[in-house]
Amino acid sequence: PEYFPAAMYKDKRIEGARENWVYKLPSGEIVAVYDDVTDKMRAEEALRKSESRFRRLYETNVIGIVLANTTGDIIEANDAFLNMVGYTRQDLLEGKVRWSEMTPSEYQHLDENAVRELAENGILTSFEKEYFRKDGSRVPILLGGAIMEDETNTWHKSRQYVGLWRRSPFLPGSRQ
Repeated sequence: PEYFPAAMYKDKRIEGARENWVYKLPSGEIVAVYDDVTDKMRAEEALRKSESRFRRLYETNVIGIVLANTTGDIIEANDAFLNMVGYTRQDLLEGKVRWSEMTPSEYQHLDENAVRELAENGILTSFEKEYFRKDGSRVPILLGGAIMEDETNTWHKSRQYVGLWRRSPFLPGSRQ
């Protein structure tokens, strides 16, 4: 069969995206089979737009944004977050930036509550705490987050979530 990729089609009766396969039968007849992929193409376009909007927010560095898991790993982080905590991109790539190790002991119970809330609700209500910066000083932060859904939509301990961080205007030491 000869394959023709999805393209928009419109006539007086129908409109939408169609993928086509054309077969030549042994009798010499030509048969065309098409699949309506309009919904799939619309969903893919909506996903591209959503990803583009999120990427723009991530790259503007207005607030710190990370992709992390509930076991303490920070998988991705934008420059705003890295600057806030004094780490480099290389530190991140080497696995040296872990939220579980940056959290002072007096705030660990808040992290435990946050992991539980993420598991139960998929959303983390914003709360205040501090992180140890790379140089050992502390930075007050306000953070919140949400679970990143995967194809199974099931919870597991290493589930990834997006966290949003900014300096807390309320905790001591928040003024620069």
